[in-house]
Amino acid sequence: MNAPSNVTEITVVPVKAEGVVNRWGSFIIDTFIISIIAGIIIGVISVITQQTLSNFPDNLQANEGILIISIPIIWILYFFISEGIFGTTIGKSAGQLVVISKKGGRANWGQVAIRAFLNPIENTTLIGGIVALLTPLNQRIADLIAGTLVVNKQKVSKAIFDPPALLLDFHDGRQVSFEQIREAVLYKFALVRNLVLIGSSTDGQEIRLTIYGQYFRSQFNTLYHEIERKLGLHIQQKVMIGRLLLLIFAMVLLLLVCVVLLVSSQQ
Repeated sequence: MNAPSNVTEITVVPVKAEGVVNRWGSFIIDTFIISIIAGIIIGVISVITQQTLSNFPDNLQANEGILIISIPIIWILYFFISEGIFGTTIGKSAGQLVVISKKGGRANWGQVAIRAFLNPIENTTLIGGIVALLTPLNQRIADLIAGTLVVNKQKVSKAIFDPPALLLDFHDGRQVSFEQIREAVLYKFALVRNLVLIGSSTDGQEIRLTIYGQYFRSQFNTLYHEIERKLGLHIQQKVMIGRLLLLIFAMVLLLLVCVVLLVSSQQ
């Protein structure tokens, strides 16, 4: 008779694209970066072609033509190059977002090209946001055509327990496999919860993994308790001293500013 298996698999957060609210900040950052790049490039083009433009009857109209042509091209190239090489952009990276194939793994150049080409149309007309709100996986039109998802790379999609081993699948396709976890610490500050796991891999390599709970709070709590229960770990809890001191410093500084303003107003 076969012994019962100790392997347990739990779905933490099903793989799904991030919603419009979670992607809005990244869009603003990327738009700002594109504006800077466009300003520099268009400025250089204007200087180079100044002599040529002086021959136009309407110099302003010629400059407007450069703007109309250049901005969409810069916009498309920014997303195509960034997502093609790095799988993300500056704005997306700030929000821990990456572009993946719906089938798993990194998006290929063809998928990235579709996203980049339709990006100016969808984002400038808000069509992308509206479609993302209406689709089950929060995909905009380009994602539906290309078969891609914009996911948070810090979210854990699945955890497989085989005590003392633990395998974690992340939304961006990464896998982290522990042969055994020696130490686990939960760092807390306000609503922030970071779980640090330290142990060894199957080939004996040292692993130090930080799971950022602020990106999936309720599911993170479930994962945290399951790791503690199924692996028999005692997870230490510590306050993030650095952030606490920073908060105290900010409050003291704000208080001093208020006192200075109050004294100044009474003089």
